[in-house]
Amino acid sequence: MKGQHISLASCRSVGSRCTVCSVTDGALEGRFWSMGIHPGVVVEIVRNDGDPVYIRVDDARYGLGRTLAEKILVRPIPEN
Repeated sequence: MKGQHISLASCRSVGSRCTVCSVTDGALEGRFWSMGIHPGVVVEIVRNDGDPVYIRVDDARYGLGRTLAEKILVRPIPEN
């Protein structure tokens, strides 16, 4: 999976961390930037067993509807 980008909604494991690569809907970039979600930022999956998808960005937690989470492309960070 190295180098492969997947949607944030596809990251199922609680506690897994991903690096944001891009947003597929340019109209939403401003909204995501205001939440600190932009390329290069690491997000952690808090809960992803339905809708919404809960994530942590730095010290903030967000619940994103699955449709929004699918528009964020990420690269999983391998666990050691």
